Amino acid sequence: MTPQIWPLSRANGPARGTFVFVNPKARNPTLPQGYAGVIAAASKAGDETASASGIIEVTSTVRGLLLLDGRDVGYIAPGYNRTFSEQLIGRHQVRLTRGLMGPDIEAREVATEEGKISRVAFGVKSPIRKDGSAAPIGRLVIASHDGLDGEVYVDDYKVGHLDKSGTLTVQNLIAGSHFMLIDGAGQSMSGLVDIRPNDTTYTEARPEVPTNLSVIAQ
Repeated sequence: MTPQIWPLSRANGPARGTFVFVNPKARNPTLPQGYAGVIAAASKAGDETASASGIIEVTSTVRGLLLLDGRDVGYIAPGYNRTFSEQLIGRHQVRLTRGLMGPDIEAREVATEEGKISRVAFGVKSPIRKDGSAAPIGRLVIASHDGLDGEVYVDDYKVGHLDKSGTLTVQNLIAGSHFMLIDGAGQSMSGLVDIRPNDTTYTEARPEVPTNLSVIAQ
């Protein structure tokens, strides 16, 4: 394979990005040395060579430009979601900035897993008390039942992962009422939890019953 770089016609509007076309039967496509630092090729010969991927979902309470692993992926508006599918398995950096050349507002690192949604929230206040704060705190213990397994969020802030039939303990939660979400593959649970000062709140987590089922009587 010997790819070439040539100017793209922009007569019908902007054509952003670099496009690489390879033989679909190529098993190990490579680039000439002079292009290796500019673009990267990947084989698309079929399912047997396709890379495993996950999904990154971003929410924000403030407007800003999103950079995903350093790439400009567009703006996000307050209260809206942006979803990025087919992200390679592993760790990714998501940055919310004031513009392509502007400073970061916030930056997060997120790990993707095959077939799962990894969530990133910007502008969210942590429900975990920081060092030096005098806010009263308590502890939350979550126990998995009926096979529930997934990422755990408190007030949209990720606090850990709940394993199937396991438990998760969240320390130093600020006392008060919080919204908890357990988000797993094909199953979830959500609701309010009350954290009392200097006390432990125990929660039994079970998958929610789907509400979009229909019954046909014959």
